This record gives sequence, structure tokens and C-alpha cells, in this order.
Amino acid sequence: MLRRSGLTTLTRPSAHIQVRVCDAKAQSLSEITLALPIGATLRDALTQARSYAGFGLLIDESVAVGVFGKKLELSATLFDGDRVELYRALVVEPKVARRRRAAHRQKVRQTKNKVPITDRTV
Repeated sequence: MLRRSGLTTLTRPSAHIQVRVCDAKAQSLSEITLALPIGATLRDALTQARSYAGFGLLIDESVAVGVFGKKLELSATLFDGDRVELYRALVVEPKVARRRRAAHRQKVRQTKNKVPITDRTV
């Protein structure tokens, strides 16, 4: 049996493991399933994922990677059923984005209240 952070995975009789490589963008999620030899590393998974359409341009050495939300080194060993995730730098800090949305909502509310009642369409 293989163990990863408290989860138990039964070994398969085959000499391969299946892992998913995921890349989340603002509007979409790209995901592929790979069959890798037992003992494969994150680097091996990324190397194989580069050959798939859409993933070649996404994967470079500057992209942080991890498994199930936990950032790991490229030399980390993968286990059957792992989900490899590509992490990107944030475009806007979440706190700043939240403030911008709140300011926009407040501006919209103030504009609606300035329209005379007779001009409102129901």
C-alpha cells in the first residue's frame, strides 16, 4: 500500500499510475489524465503533459506546481489518483478585487436612486 498524508491507496497489479494534470483559468479548466510508470515525479508528469494540445504553452519552469492544493518540488514522487495542479500568480489581490466590486455596486445603487420615479421602467 502507498500512503500520502493519511490517505491509503491500494497498489495496482499494473506498472502504471494514473494522475490528472489540471490548469484552471478565469473562465475555463483544462484537465488531462496521464498514465505514468510507478515512481514517476512531478517533472515526469509535466514533461508528458507538454505533448498534449493546449498544455505545451502553459507549462514552463516558472510555473509553481503541487498536488491537491499543496505546493511541491518537481522531484516529488506521484501516487495513483493524484491531481497535479499548475499555480499562477494572481492578477489582482483578492482584497483589492473585493473593494473594487463593492465600490462599483455602490456606484450603481447611487445612480439608480438618482433617477426620478416617473422615468423608471417597470
